[in-house]
Amino acid sequence: MGPLTSSTPTVTFMTTCKLSQSDDYTEFLSLRPIEALPGHCELLIQSQWLGAKNPSGLQVKHRAIVTTAGLEALMDMLSVQLD
Repeated sequence: MGPLTSSTPTVTFMTTCKLSQSDDYTEFLSLRPIEALPGHCELLIQSQWLGAKNPSGLQVKHRAIVTTAGLEALMDMLSVQLD
């Protein structure tokens, strides 16, 4: 994705990573900035069961609004855990 031009309206983007995966289960974490609340993001945890009726569908496990300060605290907590 290239840089935004002045003719481009506001763009929302989502960053997603895979948290865990097994033979029949995958879990994802996504972050999306909330345009109407500057300094806030939607944090979304979703799961996917390959044995479900719709195996390509994602189920929402948790949705939260997180501030930038909250994301920084989460980053610090993860950094301590990974050291």
